[in-house]
Amino acid sequence: MEQEHDAWQRSIAFRKQENALLKYRLSDMVDSSEGDRSLQTAEYFHNEFLLQDERIRRIAGDLSAFWDQFGSLLPEMQLPENLILMHEQLRADILKFEQEFSAMSNSFNRRMAGNSSSISHPE
Repeated sequence: MEQEHDAWQRSIAFRKQENALLKYRLSDMVDSSEGDRSLQTAEYFHNEFLLQDERIRRIAGDLSAFWDQFGSLLPEMQLPENLILMHEQLRADILKFEQEFSAMSNSFNRRMAGNSSSISHPE
């Protein structure tokens, strides 16, 4: 369980850094773009990045809360049912977050790969 928790912490830290990089790239795109469509796209992705920041904070807080409860157990104690359920929920939440973050990041990167002035509003 500790290894999985450490992997989750690394994943969340990585996504936090990646989200910061995406925001920086968005700023560059806005600086070099013209037109309302590019600004609409920029606004859409800016809102997505802010949402991801909030999700990262929430998941990091949930991980910390779980680890605090887990760490307070004595070694000979059996893992209580509520912690087992909390761990399973964290696993599901992190998997969903990683999938959705990757999809959002890929969508942004595809749009950035084209000419930034011809970026269209996301579907």
